[in-house]
Amino acid sequence: MKRAMIALIAVVLFSSAVHAGSCPVKEYTDYLSKIRAQDVNAVVKAANELIKVSLDKNDPCRDQLMHEFRKYYHATMSAYEKKSKVGQWEYPAADSDRLEFEQTIASAGWSLRESEGMYCLGEKAGWFEERFRTILTRPFKKYLRIRADEIQQGFARDAGLLISWDQLGERIAMWEQFLRTYPGFVAKDEIRDRLDVYVRTFVTGMDNSRINNFNSKKLRPDVRAAYEVFIRENRDSAYYTLVRDYYEMLKRKQFNVPDDLKGYFKKAGFAAMLDAQLPAY
Repeated sequence: MKRAMIALIAVVLFSSAVHAGSCPVKEYTDYLSKIRAQDVNAVVKAANELIKVSLDKNDPCRDQLMHEFRKYYHATMSAYEKKSKVGQWEYPAADSDRLEFEQTIASAGWSLRESEGMYCLGEKAGWFEERFRTILTRPFKKYLRIRADEIQQGFARDAGLLISWDQLGERIAMWEQFLRTYPGFVAKDEIRDRLDVYVRTFVTGMDNSRINNFNSKKLRPDVRAAYEVFIRENRDSAYYTLVRDYYEMLKRKQFNVPDDLKGYFKKAGFAAMLDAQLPAY
């Protein structure tokens, strides 16, 4: 009798472990594919289902499910942006029209953005942290906290930088540190793509935020200072050699920025951000 009871307990514990160890990623992605409408209500449904299927799962599973939701969230946002034709609105739109539209999209965690005289949709800062506070893992909380700060600060508008060069260098260092702390993070590829944009902007500038003054070839003092801080404080950075060698080249030229900046970085296997399409985040 005692042995039978022990065996029964073992079976129950094993079944529980198997259940806890299973991750319904396929089931959840199948659910997402069945939501035909690409609108606000679709995101609300997907969010509710995410919470439902994540509550009793382990952290790696929760991260994977959240990653799938975020892909769906952004794809649906892009589809709704086209459907609503927000990019074709007369600019600037009336405050009442903007307010009404923002209230409509709020429950999906979207916000109305503007760039170069046009409107578009973007991620609403802090929405993910509030909406999914019961299921977020520590890595995802950290990731979303950084992203919320970036969204609030902005990055670029009308081909011009919205943050200081020091802040841009800090973003690079911060994301690199995040990847060192969480090397297996489920959204690491997105972070690397973002790092690529940040680093390219850091060393080449953008069309309306040049690294040199418009009336001369001299490297701007704030850009030079940002390079020096980055070199001094980030020796373990994957981009340390790139920034250091670039700085030394500029130093040899009395900090005159060469005309063929694109050519310099092309030889280094690195694309400049000049004339590039810029994200607003």
